[in-house]
Amino acid sequence: GLLVEPTLSGRDGIAEFDLKAYVVGGRVLDVFVAVDRFGPRTWCAVLDRDGQALEVATANYGASQPLAPPAYYADLVHEAERMGAEFDLVRMDFIGNAETFQFAEYTCYSEAGYDFAEDLGHPLLAQIADAWDLRSSWFLTHQQGGLSAPYANALRRRLDAG
Repeated sequence: GLLVEPTLSGRDGIAEFDLKAYVVGGRVLDVFVAVDRFGPRTWCAVLDRDGQALEVATANYGASQPLAPPAYYADLVHEAERMGAEFDLVRMDFIGNAETFQFAEYTCYSEAGYDFAEDLGHPLLAQIADAWDLRSSWFLTHQQGGLSAPYANALRRRLDAG
């Protein structure tokens, strides 16, 4: 069979926003937004769950810039939390234009949640690390067999020890 998806585009036929919502324990902590990602004037913004701009030096886009969240931002956060609720850490990717957005993909453990930040000591990354409880992962909440069982038990002991 053939699956044909509708195209979501802005000016010049390119999606204006590439939005990456970091969901930890079922809650969006931040959204990385690449603006005009495939255009000549690419830049980025990082927004907290409520849409407030955060200052972050990014690995590929330079310093984040202020951005007023799109009108659908609260809906995007809601959908990311709904779809990402069963994961301990997942990046929910969406594409959007000025009026609407659509889901693109799940990315589990995207660089351990740190893939966009240049400064690994940034408070945002500490917030992700503090919120992320690896004990809630599928691997540690389900019985493991074979060689995975001793590893899961050792990891659980290490996490519980702090």
